[in-house]
Amino acid sequence: MTEGIIILLGCFNDEKGNLIPMATARADKAFEVWQKHKDFLILPTGGFGYFNKTAKPHGDYYKEYLMKKGMPEGSFLPTILSHNTITDATLSYELVKKLEPKKLFLVSSWAHLPRASLIFRKVYRQPIHLIGSKTLGLIKYPAKGILNELVGAFKVLVGIIKIPK
Repeated sequence: MTEGIIILLGCFNDEKGNLIPMATARADKAFEVWQKHKDFLILPTGGFGYFNKTAKPHGDYYKEYLMKKGMPEGSFLPTILSHNTITDATLSYELVKKLEPKKLFLVSSWAHLPRASLIFRKVYRQPIHLIGSKTLGLIKYPAKGILNELVGAFKVLVGIIKIPK
């Protein structure tokens, strides 16, 4: 049994592997939580797709970033090679289930959390503590981004987007 896991949801990086400000805000929030719970493990998500066109998984850039901040390599679980929030949840589930964490934290941008929490709660069916990082001021069109997240959450709620169980 593991004391706890902090699931760090993927975001974007540029063509050189640099995390965008919203991604570093998520990573900084995960680091803040980890500093209070140093026996917890970090589970970075993000493989390849429109958000990462490099040869290295997006979650590995999170790991590099957090290690530069002082997090030891042994604090990380393997990167989940997901390509969206649904696969973040479905692909991470089996690993998390095997580790049986006493506590589970989900870190994402606060605007993304409503949709992410709906998806993760359908897949995991266990208590998940939600931790939001800064969103406003980090994206070019915040109203559009927030509206897209709300529409996505609505689609999950009414069943337009199906979540595997």
